[in-house]
Amino acid sequence: MMVPFVKATACGNDFLIIEGMYAPADLAGFTRQICNRHNGVGADGVEWLFPASDADVRARLFNADGSEAEISGNGTRCVAAYLASEQGKEKFTVRTAIGVKPCQLMARDEMTFHFETAMGKPEIGDEFSVKLAFREVRGIPVSVGNPHFVVFLEEFAPGWQAEAAEIG
Repeated sequence: MMVPFVKATACGNDFLIIEGMYAPADLAGFTRQICNRHNGVGADGVEWLFPASDADVRARLFNADGSEAEISGNGTRCVAAYLASEQGKEKFTVRTAIGVKPCQLMARDEMTFHFETAMGKPEIGDEFSVKLAFREVRGIPVSVGNPHFVVFLEEFAPGWQAEAAEIG
């Protein structure tokens, strides 16, 4: 099956943008296959776009592992850039699993788009430690609809990506 897509990046995250009319019955399985960096196109996730009654578009985000996520700020901005490229408008609303997010085009240079997206007020938890294989790190849980664990560093240590993967 041929499925047209656009690949977009924001702050190091890459997403495939696919119109919902091409959605297979098994979104999770298809997403795992197409996001595979060795045997597929490769991406952090797929933003599946569907019509919405209360927004310009409804975006369902599936991570590369096939799990459905509430939202990605970077993914939402990629959706807005796709819509701007296709429709030529500067303001969009994107329905996500956690609500409608307004997006405003701030600047454009050919195919590079700079969007501001109102993500809402972050929920910030209390600092706690996570034990890793070789050390312990302290961080703060932060959520704007999807959970993050923020660690403050003076500089990145060698092998930081493996530690980040261990945290989850």
